[in-house]
Amino acid sequence: MRLKGVVGLNAVCNKPVLNPINCSTSSDPEMLVWGDSYAMHLIPALLSSNEKAKIQQATFNGCMPLIGFASYSTTDTMECIKFNDQVLSWLEGSSVSHVLLASAFEPLVKSMKILDRDASAVNDGKGVARQGFQKLIDRIRLMGKIPVVFSPPPVSRKDFEQCYKSKFITKSDFTDCDYLITEIGESKIRISEILAENVNDNLINPTNFLCQEDRCISSIRNKMLFRRGGHLTVEGSEQLGIKINLYQEIMARH
Repeated sequence: MRLKGVVGLNAVCNKPVLNPINCSTSSDPEMLVWGDSYAMHLIPALLSSNEKAKIQQATFNGCMPLIGFASYSTTDTMECIKFNDQVLSWLEGSSVSHVLLASAFEPLVKSMKILDRDASAVNDGKGVARQGFQKLIDRIRLMGKIPVVFSPPPVSRKDFEQCYKSKFITKSDFTDCDYLITEIGESKIRISEILAENVNDNLINPTNFLCQEDRCISSIRNKMLFRRGGHLTVEGSEQLGIKINLYQEIMARH
């Protein structure tokens, strides 16, 4: 159970429909959490850093926040585009002041098939994704709202779940699952670099909090940080939120 997936406020929040009732902690939210499963796993971090957090969750698995385009999938590409349009439309008239954007952001660095509104593949998918994300940032700013981006966790190829389980058996400390900073995937490093170009000082890079000198931690206060695929666990997200005071860290950005 400690390694289960994180859906955020409610299981229904992983659908291509904005749900102001079941996916919000307030009728007048001050923060929008927008993205894919990498946004979902930040909800416990926000709530642990402020139990009175006023947030609206807008998340759909595999759907990077991007306007007019989406990475190809068998059934969800057009749903993703429609979902992001809906979220942007809702945002303009909302009480939200800060927009937290979180995703795997893989289309920014990987050669993936990108479709437009007509379900047509575009040339230079990486270039289109980068330009499209910058346009989204600009649209948010034009609304008078503040975009803040959270880059993906700095994980390695290590099988963290297997490592944690082996420590359970031997009753060892989870610090044995820590890893070298040189083991972080090159694509994740490049993603953070590109995101920094989009929002400058409004990027929150967890590498700065989880890695020191040549090593990165896999647990905080003996709470497991990662699931398979680089997602945070519920307990890991909660501990990270407390460690960096995440809610306040975002609301302080301008």
